Formats: sequence, structure tokens, C-alpha cells
Amino acid sequence: MRIETGQEITTLVNKDHLARNRYYLGSIIDIVTFLSTSNLPFRGDHDSLECMSKSGSGLFLSLFEYTLQKEPELAKLAPTIPKNATYISHDIQNDIIDLMSKVVTEHIVEEIGDSFNTVTMDGTRDPTGCENISIVLRFVDENYVIKERLLTIATAVAGDAKTLTQTLIAEIRKVGLSTDKILSQVYDGASLMSGRRGGVQRLLQDELGREIPYVHRFNHQLHLVVVHAMSGERAIEDLFHICKVLYKFTRKPTVAAHYQGNTLKR
Repeated sequence: MRIETGQEITTLVNKDHLARNRYYLGSIIDIVTFLSTSNLPFRGDHDSLECMSKSGSGLFLSLFEYTLQKEPELAKLAPTIPKNATYISHDIQNDIIDLMSKVVTEHIVEEIGDSFNTVTMDGTRDPTGCENISIVLRFVDENYVIKERLLTIATAVAGDAKTLTQTLIAEIRKVGLSTDKILSQVYDGASLMSGRRGGVQRLLQDELGREIPYVHRFNHQLHLVVVHAMSGERAIEDLFHICKVLYKFTRKPTVAAHYQGNTLKR
């Protein structure tokens, strides 16, 4: 309605005021981009500049305050921003990250296009019991260069083969890619993924109604070779056995909930 009547927000707001707002928000987006691409944590215990003197303000607010000190124009602009629209809350940070993720996904989908591809998937459980699944597509671009792209990291409520298969198909279709272009599938050798009757590789073929060859991923094969070779050394085997036991112990929900130390007691 606004477009049809010529009453878009950009026409109602003063151009200088609009430019200042965009400059302010652009500075925040730059900080979010820097932290996310550097794999750095964002937040602490506080979400306001008024609490900066306290500990636990987090890197986002610290960088924002540093930017205010280094950018005189931004420092003049910040006090004029309405207190209910400062755009520095954790909700805004998440929204910006989500938008960045969508932009990257759109670029990947455009890059893949109609190319035939190989799908590979692997997962790990988080402390809440949910299965986090990484879905990667391998393809040849228009210049005949082999590329691999992380399409998404999805979350499944269960880790069984049927759920993983349905999640894989749903995620590929959700971004606008066709499952008809899946040329082959590559996973580890666990029966959950490679099973001839109930594994993901079998269920995917049944769901799509055609043959899609399965290949045991080479780096997983190499991992098994290294594990087998190292198991011949008793000292190394003992070391990793202890690490494994400690990992399983600290991973128990009851232990993780009660233990607050940084190191295990003797």
C-alpha cells in the first residue's frame, strides 16, 4: 500500500536522518560480522552500555564502545538514537546473524545452480540431546572446478536413520535445490549411515525412488586406519582410554549440572 501511494518510509524520513540511521546500524552490522567471521563470543552477563563498568559485558558491547571512541561522527550520533531502538540487544544480534546466514545460503544455492552434486552428512549431539547435522554438497562449477559448500547445520530431535534422512531431504528442498540432482552420497561407515537395509543411504534411495550410489568417505577410512595403528601402542591406547572415560563422565547431565570447576579433581 505504501509503494502504491508513494508513502514509503524512505520518502517520509529526512534523507540526512535516514543516512545517519543507516550509518549507525551499519556500524553495528560491521561488529557482528567481525565477531561471527572470527568465531568469537558475543555476549556477557549484561546487555547495556550502562553496565560496561561491570564485568561480563561481552565482546560485542566492548567493541561497540571502542568504535564510539574511534568514530567521532558515530559518538555524536549515538546519544540521539531513541532508547527503545538502540539495536544492541542480543535479539538484534541474532537477527543480523540470521540475515547474514540467509545471504550466504542464497549465494551457495546460486553457485550450485542445476549442477549434479554429491551429498555428505555428519552429526554430533549437543548437551540437550539434539542431533546437530552438517550437510555438505560437493559439485563441479561451470569452470569445471570441484567445490564443496556447507549448505546448512540442521537440528534433529532424534538421531535415527529415518529422522536423519527426512531432515536431509527437507533441508535441501527448503533452500530451493532439487533432490533430483543428487548424484551420489558419502557418509562414514557406521551402520546408521551405511546400512544396506535401514541406513540413511538406503532410506534416501527409497524416499527418492532411484539408485544413488553410496561411498564410504575416505577421511573416515583414514581415521579408522590411524585408530587401528595407534591401538598397537599400549601407552597411547591407555592415554586415549582415560580421555574417553573422562569425557563420558563429564558429559553426564547430572555431573555437568553440578560441577563448576575448570579442572577435574584428582
